[in-house]
Amino acid sequence: MESIRVIRTGSRYTHSSDFHLTREHGSGDWLALLLLSSAEFNRQGSWQKVPQHTLMIYRQGTRQEYKAAGVRFCNDWFHFFPRRPADFEELGLPVEEPVLLSDSQPLSRLVQQMASEQLAGRERGEEILDHYARLFFLTAADLIHRRDPARSHPYYPILSEIRAEIRSSPASQWTVPQLAAMAGVSVDYFQHLYRACFGVSPAADVIAARLDYGCYLLRTTDLPVWRVAELCGYHSDVHFMRQFRRTMGMTPTQYRG
Repeated sequence: MESIRVIRTGSRYTHSSDFHLTREHGSGDWLALLLLSSAEFNRQGSWQKVPQHTLMIYRQGTRQEYKAAGVRFCNDWFHFFPRRPADFEELGLPVEEPVLLSDSQPLSRLVQQMASEQLAGRERGEEILDHYARLFFLTAADLIHRRDPARSHPYYPILSEIRAEIRSSPASQWTVPQLAAMAGVSVDYFQHLYRACFGVSPAADVIAARLDYGCYLLRTTDLPVWRVAELCGYHSDVHFMRQFRRTMGMTPTQYRG
């Protein structure tokens, strides 16, 4: 894949449940949109609801209209110019067509790194962003074409919706019994199903959602750590800092640094 010029990026941008965006002539560039919550796209006058883990790539000049699907809207995104648009067709990456991925986390982490790099303003920043963007699309192509047996599981759609709820509302006081009730199964069976579909326990996924949101707040706001912890659903900033350091390998202050 040839070089990509990244214009601007956004990691874990969150909006209210009434979020609705319309750009009649697009954004003036190409747009990669990675959904971390369910959403709806207007495609030729017809609204299509799509789940979390959906990727949408818009060409320059194409009308863009999408909105929240009754829950808080959360997404990663970056605007860019590809040197060779034909690369997307050769990779088998659909353009202007929402495509469900087996998992959005690998791509979400790349956008997070892109956003951090853009803020850093380093001398070789544009070159680094180019590599991240190409890696993003190569990884997306792999996720699209990789066979994922979990997606054929009869409980996968409802579990995906539950996971989207967790990701879009990380501060909620989620409990495994509550989540199991949403799926209509026992607690033990829910935990088994969740791990089988996503490779992680529901409790660990709740923590990951909170810490991802914490990273976003630390990067994009000047809120004190105790307030970030509170917004992420922690009753104790000490607990937040302990989990953050265990996962990220540094304190929240060092991460913000």
